Amino acid sequence: MNINDKHLEEVRRDAINNAVPIIKKPKAAWLLQFIQQHKPVKILELGTAIGYSGIILGSEGGYLTTIELSHKEIQKARKYLRKAGTKFTIIYGDAIPQTKLLVEEGKKYDLVFVDFMNSQYCDVYENCVALVKQNGFIITDNINHDHSKEFKEKLTDDSRLETEIIDIGDGMSVSRKN
Repeated sequence: MNINDKHLEEVRRDAINNAVPIIKKPKAAWLLQFIQQHKPVKILELGTAIGYSGIILGSEGGYLTTIELSHKEIQKARKYLRKAGTKFTIIYGDAIPQTKLLVEEGKKYDLVFVDFMNSQYCDVYENCVALVKQNGFIITDNINHDHSKEFKEKLTDDSRLETEIIDIGDGMSVSRKN
């Protein structure tokens, strides 16, 4: 599947017009390049919003499972993800109990993309590590934000992970599980 730039721009404009937080263009370009290089098959996204990053995450044909707490955002995300041809499931709910449930169900992902409430990143940390396959990746947005400081320290200090900080905007991290 190729990303339709016109469609992605439509989603971006909708997000801007409705004050929905999405990743900025430089991060989107970096994420797309990462997805094209690594081609993850099973992807978990924490924080769907209206599907902008989900379209990118699923752009190489991988299956996207995404968690969102807002019914309004889910409606739009469903529409935009379908239009993009993304294979997906949206889970309605809070990422903290939902990731715990996925761990209990024994789910594993090639990539976990963390982009929801920064102040709650630490609450899903161990679940994210448990959910990612060996040699899989955890990518975290807003890693240089004040609310992400403790999470960033966990990532960089965890011997189970090799973490690199990407200095684009307010930062991203990419961690590979050993």
